[in-house]
Amino acid sequence: MTHHGGARRGAGRPRKWRFDDVLKVGQACEVAWRDAVANAFEAEKVRFFRTESDIQSLWDAAQRVPVSQRLQWYDDDEGETHRADIETELHALNETPDNPDPPPRITRIMTRPPRGTRRRIIAEIAERFGLPESVVDNLWQAYRRFERELSESQDSGET
Repeated sequence: MTHHGGARRGAGRPRKWRFDDVLKVGQACEVAWRDAVANAFEAEKVRFFRTESDIQSLWDAAQRVPVSQRLQWYDDDEGETHRADIETELHALNETPDNPDPPPRITRIMTRPPRGTRRRIIAEIAERFGLPESVVDNLWQAYRRFERELSESQDSGET
């Protein structure tokens, strides 16, 4: 017999969680999420710079030239070829082959963690804390609401 009403498992009044529970579980979920985002970014960066382009090898070739000789190398035919190769790679990476303007020197890599990452994180944290997955999900959502409210109150100048 449960002490919070309802005969079925999970039925009845939901438990009220302490704020530290929200913080502990929510922060654990956020750390795992940020790790997943960082891993996805690193994988995309490797794919982008090493698999889809030769720009890394071009950078490495420039790094192999001794610093004392770089200025001379840069003005030489070899340096000119290197610059042209870099421009070609940048055009290819930024998908602007018909654009006569020089390609942008900054490239944005947009990544998201793989599908199912949120579910996996919830399952891992639920196992770690010995809680049902639905509770972990609710605590994580409460933590995100808390962070959003805190951010909004700081933005509006409230203390």
